[in-house]
Amino acid sequence: MNKHTKQFQGFYVPNSTQVPDTLFDELLPDLSGAELKVVLYIIRRTFGFKRQSDTISISQLLHGIRKKNGEVLDRGTGLANPTSLRALSSLTERTIILPTRHFHENGRYTATGIRSGSHHVAFVDLGGGHTPRYFGGTPTPMNATPVIVVSGAATTADQAVPSQPAVGNAATLSGRVSEEGTSTRLSGTLVVALRASDLSFVRAGLSNATGGFAFTVPPGDYKLLFLDGAGNHVAEWWRDQPVTGLATATSVTAPGHADPFLARTTGMISGTVSAQGTGVPSAWVVAIRPTGVAGAAVTNSNGGYTLTGLPVDTYRAAVIDPAAGVFAYWPRATTYAEAADFVIFGGGDTPIDASLG
Repeated sequence: MNKHTKQFQGFYVPNSTQVPDTLFDELLPDLSGAELKVVLYIIRRTFGFKRQSDTISISQLLHGIRKKNGEVLDRGTGLANPTSLRALSSLTERTIILPTRHFHENGRYTATGIRSGSHHVAFVDLGGGHTPRYFGGTPTPMNATPVIVVSGAATTADQAVPSQPAVGNAATLSGRVSEEGTSTRLSGTLVVALRASDLSFVRAGLSNATGGFAFTVPPGDYKLLFLDGAGNHVAEWWRDQPVTGLATATSVTAPGHADPFLARTTGMISGTVSAQGTGVPSAWVVAIRPTGVAGAAVTNSNGGYTLTGLPVDTYRAAVIDPAAGVFAYWPRATTYAEAADFVIFGGGDTPIDASLG
């Protein structure tokens, strides 16, 4: 430590933040350094202030919080913006954190954790008092105006929605949303009810922390759409019909119950990077699809890694050991052309073990 480096002054007692044992006992081996920083910062801003959630901006996550009088409350994670966004995406994909959309009384909203690219945005009044509209004012996505989201930037999309007569509340539609194959309960899933007779929008709701949903509607038959706002699961109509299959969707009679199982839109790879039979720590595993790099993971102290959030596609993998200066393609190739292909399936875990010598 040189003379210009600010020395740490020690910990203050008794101020502390409770950290769940699960972080150490279950998650720690699978988290990268950036992911761990993000998780710990969120824990500090939530559990540290005895609350379950908090509004945390990307700027706060990166640089911390400074009061108007100049007082520094914290210094953030110190991560670079691209690194923090990758960490947030990975943590969200594994449901370790649950980004939320914030709506205010004046109609303003904030949606975080959106992947960069072109999106169609729908505006839905869950209470049923307004008719849904896509950005651009259209009732369907076919002629909607795309919203372009740029990584690290804020995009504004305002839309007026027409009012409609209030609906009754004599019957209840309820159920529980789970993940296909794992039965993991899915929170934050949008459930939309259309009147079966004319396909008009009636009401919508969001699944809670245990995947449950319930909202009231007039007695009758309804078509139910289940949509994961995070994009991690395939949207479907009840029962097991694709988003384009409204005509063949099964109606639910209110009062009624529906328990959908949604398939994942992404898969993962996992495995071990080794050299002469020993796991290689801090090695990089890079997943490459035909359109370019899709993601990367760093191995833990035992050489193990997990890379989630990979779209369904055909891939090749590059493996890098920075400490030894070794670069190779999976399974044992020196060029991309010689590398072997592997396939990512929705909800699947493709094992990719690599040996560097």
